[in-house]
Amino acid sequence: MRTLRFCLTLAALSLAGASPPAQAAPPHPVLVELFTSQGCSSCPAADAFVADLPRLGFGRDRVIP
Repeated sequence: MRTLRFCLTLAALSLAGASPPAQAAPPHPVLVELFTSQGCSSCPAADAFVADLPRLGFGRDRVIP
């Protein structure tokens, strides 16, 4: 769970800090694949984190879960 949260946070921070050059093409959204397992006790927290991405400013134009 901590590894997943770390990876998603790292991806979010890299997107937030990225500033494209003036004449660059618009950035493409990042695809995030969430691996969960039925009955996994830590998966609900990961699902909630991914569901919270739009509130954090990472809408479907930036991140596709």
